[in-house]
Amino acid sequence: MKFFFEDADVVICMSENLKIAIGQVFPKSKRIVIKNGILPPTISKADNKGIDNKVHIIFLGLITEQKGIYDLIHVFDILVKEGYDIYLSVGGVGEVEELKHRIRLYHLEDRVKYLGWINGHKKGKMFKSGDIFVLPSYSEVMPMAILEAMGYGLPIISTKVGAIPDLVENKIDGFLIMPGDLKGFYNKLKELINEKHLRLEMGKNGRKKIEKSFDIRKNYIEIDILYQFIQRYDRKLCLGR
Repeated sequence: MKFFFEDADVVICMSENLKIAIGQVFPKSKRIVIKNGILPPTISKADNKGIDNKVHIIFLGLITEQKGIYDLIHVFDILVKEGYDIYLSVGGVGEVEELKHRIRLYHLEDRVKYLGWINGHKKGKMFKSGDIFVLPSYSEVMPMAILEAMGYGLPIISTKVGAIPDLVENKIDGFLIMPGDLKGFYNKLKELINEKHLRLEMGKNGRKKIEKSFDIRKNYIEIDILYQFIQRYDRKLCLGR
């Protein structure tokens, strides 16, 4: 690992947090930040959300306790019992049978829909139908699902782990909580369910952030410039300059 990181011409980190973390373990590594990115969808969900009073919540990720899916089911059940007209779509693979067991246990068959592994057009359709994206993970690096959800103008509820704080600014384009904080999770989800204007405002802020800082076409340019620099630098070393 030491050779891998410290002998490389450069180590591309996806966030400032990761750059700092790698530097603490491998201080001689040459690190640069190039953010992950997506191709922003042509039509943003922020333009047409809030058509009715139903609130559609989306989870997309590995179906496992580490992703916080069971915390979501628990909090979702409380809100349903309080009378909120909410629905949840879950996409991903993993502990599918355990997820289905939890749905039956809470009698949420009419409220929670498991979609399996989805991508491409189906994923875009799911994001367009959503109002809130939730990923209450206990550990992450930089989840692409959050970037994709922000690209469709969805407000985010996630956790202060990995590079997520570099993606989501608390109270600006979503809410960040500590992993396992069920009370905080409940309060923030309830707030977004109740406040349609807040969902729209946060969604628009997230969409703007994607266009400004996480457009993959800009990443292409940054990586191309980096490779050209390395090639010129290596060539000079070979020529003894």
